[in-house]
Amino acid sequence: MDKQVLRAVISSLSVDDVLTVNFRESCDKESGEYTFQGSRRGRGKGGSLLAELTLVEAEEVPLAPVLVIGTPTNDELLNLVVNGETHGYQAESDVPLFFETNAGVAAGLKESFRAFLAPGACPKSVEVWSSHSSLNGTFNVIGARQLRGRGGQVVLETAEGVELWSYRHSGVIQEFRVSE
Repeated sequence: MDKQVLRAVISSLSVDDVLTVNFRESCDKESGEYTFQGSRRGRGKGGSLLAELTLVEAEEVPLAPVLVIGTPTNDELLNLVVNGETHGYQAESDVPLFFETNAGVAAGLKESFRAFLAPGACPKSVEVWSSHSSLNGTFNVIGARQLRGRGGQVVLETAEGVELWSYRHSGVIQEFRVSE
């Protein structure tokens, strides 16, 4: 689940609100109906936002177990349903793919991708060799943008609808070449 969406949902909850928490299949926590007990901030600049929940069925039991979800564990969540409105992904197949990264390769890709940021640099054709089939092949780059932030990765937009990211895809792109 996206961190910003999760943060907004947690911030909008009131004590004793009932919500349905659905975890991803890869998570060992139990999906179900929970009651919101409160939220708290984690330590540090920008601090994580955490929500303490109690299983609805366990409310009659004294010292009911508390489940803590929040921005540090957003990848475990599929969605939250509050007042009949679903926040997050509808199905596991909607969750964006996560690729391992390689900082050394990312630096090289970023340098190669920066050439596309210059005015008039696009369109150009590129060849990509990747271990992931959707990123493997020849693409026509129609635009590029550099993202904000300390890493500031560069994203290439292609006519085929595929985006090539300098850092996000650094673990699966083996070779990148601009076609002449």
